[in-house]
Amino acid sequence: MNGKSAWARCYGLVLFFSLILMVTFFISTPAQARKGWYLGGGLAKQSMSGGFEGNDGYMDPGMTVVVAPGKLAPGSGLALLLGYGFNENASLEYYFSSTSHSARFDAPGFPGQSATLSAGIIGPRFSTDSDNLSLFARLGLSAGILTYENAATSDGVNYFEAEFSGGGTGYGVGFEKIFGKWGLEVSFNKISVTFDELSVKTASGTLAGAIPGKGASITNTSALFSYHF
Repeated sequence: MNGKSAWARCYGLVLFFSLILMVTFFISTPAQARKGWYLGGGLAKQSMSGGFEGNDGYMDPGMTVVVAPGKLAPGSGLALLLGYGFNENASLEYYFSSTSHSARFDAPGFPGQSATLSAGIIGPRFSTDSDNLSLFARLGLSAGILTYENAATSDGVNYFEAEFSGGGTGYGVGFEKIFGKWGLEVSFNKISVTFDELSVKTASGTLAGAIPGKGASITNTSALFSYHF
């Protein structure tokens, strides 16, 4: 079993058992308010659209290296959550996910690529106050980092790591069940990022600087457990 299929299977199992536990606790356990600090972790799936990747390539800030970001296949990885609840209806939190992807560039001469896509949302979270199940929405500022292991070349033979980064806005919706100090949630998130910074690690050093901004839309789903301190 390769790494990608293993991540996908683990994500599916976690999501499946999370839904079972959600139904079980929905029936048997009264919810408790989300107050104070909480920390969570779980699994995520991500995909990206918007035309940023798979174009004719970028030049690095020094105009010496061609960077060709391949088209990302959907990927799986980890999700993390850190927040502080002011009461049962409002909290401030940081949601982060990082996933591994295979990538392909249509032009001849470029090898298959592997990439890591990391994205986060920081901002308020608003929740319903229910005795059984809490529905929530998060929104705020976003940041994204897209790293290709072999996307840059200066001679068509030697390939280097390239990292795109930028910011934007994001939002998400989901549902959560709190039982004791533990929480279980499933969420769907949309993260918009304008990639306007590029860093390339070449044999002679790292080249970094601004590039013309190009927007991308990241779709994210996750299932995670959280602990309420």
